[in-house]
Amino acid sequence: MNIGTFHAARDNGHRLYSYSRPVTRRWFRKLDGKIAVSPAAVSLVSRYFDGYFNVIPNGIDFAWWSAERTGRPEFADGKKTILFVGRPEKRKGLKYALRAFAELRERRDDIRLVVVGAGDFHRYERAMHDVEDVVFRANVPYDELPTYHASADVFCAPNTGNESQGYVLMEAMAAGVPTVASNIEGFAGVITDGVDGVLVKPKDAGALARAVDAVLGDQALALKLSAAGRARAATYAWDKVARRVLSYYERLVYEREQVAEAARRRIEG
Repeated sequence: MNIGTFHAARDNGHRLYSYSRPVTRRWFRKLDGKIAVSPAAVSLVSRYFDGYFNVIPNGIDFAWWSAERTGRPEFADGKKTILFVGRPEKRKGLKYALRAFAELRERRDDIRLVVVGAGDFHRYERAMHDVEDVVFRANVPYDELPTYHASADVFCAPNTGNESQGYVLMEAMAAGVPTVASNIEGFAGVITDGVDGVLVKPKDAGALARAVDAVLGDQALALKLSAAGRARAATYAWDKVARRVLSYYERLVYEREQVAEAARRRIEG
């Protein structure tokens, strides 16, 4: 039984798929089934290959992310914490988070932005040296990440595109952090706007600032998004995802057996 899994998402296509298509087409025809991790991944691969793709997402360790934790003591001063988690890559949209925070900081002094990720943030630190309460934490060990989520009042993900699913959203939602994210294809498959998170126009720092401010200023909204987001993230727990994958394999095996049985009857017949 040959199953292909497809994870990539690119807004403008993928050169690897394009260049390798003459070779991979032969391999593709040998597949008994195809799994894509999101509608965004389907959008990409279906540009190059026909057929049905069963959408089964990647999972998260929901129990680990949803466990109750104590926030970081350095952030326990009463200020509202906005959390960004991601590498300093252009598509992660950090510059829009920084611009949104600078805009918010002009009208309120009870907030901080915490930027966590793997990579060199020195360029961004220099750009924000005149803005107070921006904290950069590079190369934080993975097992410490949830302590930052436990300190956060809102999570922001201003990514600009090319995201197949949005792990950072699922992790933040599992941790119970109200989440504001760009309305891009990979994220819109995880968040339902106004229900379990807030989606905003990509590359719009003003829209991001307004959405974050709305969540910080409305406790009832924050609690609603926290609870609904956690419930949504629970659907990505690995045990649930594994059951979906197993069910798909079992269906394909059954269909193959039915085809073989029909062929046998025709021969005998």
